[in-house]
Amino acid sequence: MIDQLWDHPVNRRITRSYLLRDPSNVEAMVRQHRTILEAAAAGDEERLLAIATDHMREGYGETLSGGEALLDVG
Repeated sequence: MIDQLWDHPVNRRITRSYLLRDPSNVEAMVRQHRTILEAAAAGDEERLLAIATDHMREGYGETLSGGEALLDVG
């Protein structure tokens, strides 16, 4: 699953956008990914879903015009 996400063109666009806009965004991205992994390791599905959705919504919303609508989960 991680390989599929990493190789996805939109993911690459988001990552490049973060790096070009402000290299300090990398720290925030790593911190968010770490939190996602911790929730997964703890088996906390509700927290994992909330954190991952927020993380993706932020990335899509900042990078793509209308990106937040892509993750409108309710």
